[in-house]
Amino acid sequence: MAFALWLSASNLDELTMAKGLKTGGRKAGTPNKTTVEIRDAARKHAKAALAELARIMTKSTSDTARIAAARELLDRAYGKAPQAMTGEGGEGPQEVKVSWDDKPSFNFVEHLQKVLGQPPRD
Repeated sequence: MAFALWLSASNLDELTMAKGLKTGGRKAGTPNKTTVEIRDAARKHAKAALAELARIMTKSTSDTARIAAARELLDRAYGKAPQAMTGEGGEGPQEVKVSWDDKPSFNFVEHLQKVLGQPPRD
């Protein structure tokens, strides 16, 4: 089955996010401006925050606060501890099974023809 898709100015507006196709925006992985500004502002307080965590860890009378502060400091120094993914009952690796039918239930070509209002081609 041969299929040719011709885009023109008249049917291009139908290929929008409302129809499921992204037409613009930031590239994947690019943080937005607000995120960068907030991160920069927070980093100005990082040294004081670490000093406060160290103070809580050594001076607090609450065991819970000391443990939480110690955990935060260790996570920042060495990264969070890895979490094992286990199967049922907490033993062995987690099993994942993937399967699919020989015939797909979604035909992309037919979907595009329907969205663009074009008759099916042979």
